[in-house]
Amino acid sequence: MRFLIALWAAKASAVLLRLLGRNATQFPGALAMRLCPGFLAKVGKPARIIAITGSNGKTTTTNFIVAALEALGVRLLSNKLGSNLEAGIATSLALGAKLTGAPRCAVAVFEVDERASKLIYAHVTPELLLITNLTNDTIKRNAHPSYIRWIIEQALPSSTKLVLNAADPVSAMLAVDHKRVFFALDAVADYRALSWGDGVLRASTPTGEQEYPLIHDNRVNVANEVAAVAVLSEFGVSEIARGLAAAKVPGSRYQKEMISWLSVVSMTAKSASPPAVSTALRYAADAPGRKALIVAYDDIGEFDTGCENTCWYYDVDFTALTDPSFVFIVFAGPRHLDAVVRALLAGVDSALIRSTPAEDAAADLVKLDGVDKLFLLHDSPLVNSEPIIKAGLRRRLGVSA
Repeated sequence: MRFLIALWAAKASAVLLRLLGRNATQFPGALAMRLCPGFLAKVGKPARIIAITGSNGKTTTTNFIVAALEALGVRLLSNKLGSNLEAGIATSLALGAKLTGAPRCAVAVFEVDERASKLIYAHVTPELLLITNLTNDTIKRNAHPSYIRWIIEQALPSSTKLVLNAADPVSAMLAVDHKRVFFALDAVADYRALSWGDGVLRASTPTGEQEYPLIHDNRVNVANEVAAVAVLSEFGVSEIARGLAAAKVPGSRYQKEMISWLSVVSMTAKSASPPAVSTALRYAADAPGRKALIVAYDDIGEFDTGCENTCWYYDVDFTALTDPSFVFIVFAGPRHLDAVVRALLAGVDSALIRSTPAEDAAADLVKLDGVDKLFLLHDSPLVNSEPIIKAGLRRRLGVSA
């Protein structure tokens, strides 16, 4: 009876939160586990579960897989818009269960935080687990990638088949006794990108060469799409190309819009994650035209909490900013001076750089004369720097919100 009370309370709280215009992705599950500590073990699970984890690319790849399955008519449960921690998974299962606790769907797709593996896989057994990569990431929380690999290995159910990144030596060596397949862009793998462009991704697969609609031309997102192809194929999906035609990069990760005459491209990459930030900088450098750049990777929360560790800057490839197509660069955020020092050491011309500790000042600092495009590279969507800076650009260019 305690389990049912927890389940019904979770469902009721979700309804109330939505009526209040709040996000019901974490609290209902946390409430259920508070009322019934064994809730995650007792709630019914779909018969087939796909889990996605890794340092970078989890959310985007989860969205690709969910969109493809839904486009093909698969009724599924997912946390694509919610928390990837234990409470978020509990919320998804609670809201996806009948009043008796039995699952409504036969399929689930869950994004899972790497550190939460031990708590989640003890009660949720994925049929497939995709590990996008395990790289240096938020060192204060995750330490070394090999430590994260050990956490996942300790928690991994014996029956779970792995989909691994052949180009990432840390995750590629995870749980070598498990069944596995590999995906990659530039390495030998079961699923490998051969070429991409003009809206088409060509890939080699165990069944031969295939073509898929290219979701996005950023190298990272091409890798995410190949990973999604591998998962969908191993899950037994036959019309993968038709399914992926419905997929897109989440707006929280990539947006392109016109603010007056100015083309603005905003991209998310986690601060303190050198591979993610390096890729974003390189994507901006490789884009055509003359560009201005605002870099706001230090979140505004650091004004209150503080973070003395800036070592991750020195694992980022700042040489991308020496590309002559950049005509002006602004670093914004509480660690702006550290970013300036790193850029100067990478050879960026000091005459092109301005910096500010306040995100809302970045829009006024950036020079726009002769610029074809502005790139705004920012931190997690949980941080408010992107809308703050865009609001400043609209004000400056005389555009109403």
